[in-house]
Amino acid sequence: MEKKIYIDGREQGIVSFKKEGIYTVIEAEIPSQKKLMRLYVQGCGKTCVLGIMEPKGDKAAFRKQYSRIEAGKLPAKIEKVVAAAFDEKPPRIEQPEKNIVAEVKTDKTYPKKEKNMWLWKNGNLFYVTETDKFLAFPSDLRKEVPGIRLKYYKNQQYMLFRY
Repeated sequence: MEKKIYIDGREQGIVSFKKEGIYTVIEAEIPSQKKLMRLYVQGCGKTCVLGIMEPKGDKAAFRKQYSRIEAGKLPAKIEKVVAAAFDEKPPRIEQPEKNIVAEVKTDKTYPKKEKNMWLWKNGNLFYVTETDKFLAFPSDLRKEVPGIRLKYYKNQQYMLFRY
């Protein structure tokens, strides 16, 4: 898998992720910069440092082998690779705009509201009191289970969880 490396918002190089036996090898290359550059990966809401890029003539390069455990500490889905000067703060993860609203087609009859309770088509309930919120899932337990709260609503047994 290959990803582009961004420096100050511009594409400046390429990083590759390869499997070599039991290791994941990460190799990257960018044009030479005036400062030492640190390589970061971003994804799943977090930023992880890969390491320092080594100057090699007119380029800066990075190569490292990661064991399965080390590679597991990286984001599961890498969305962006960023290089920044060694002495700068890590780049911030860009958050999507909050004003974007997706158009969702729904059945206007669900969830059905009764007093402080909402009932979905799949039978799940959401119940609100003055102090608590509860989720309730339909169940059919033959005997009581310690730690599980059971309630009945319209002849249906529900497992109740505080939300």
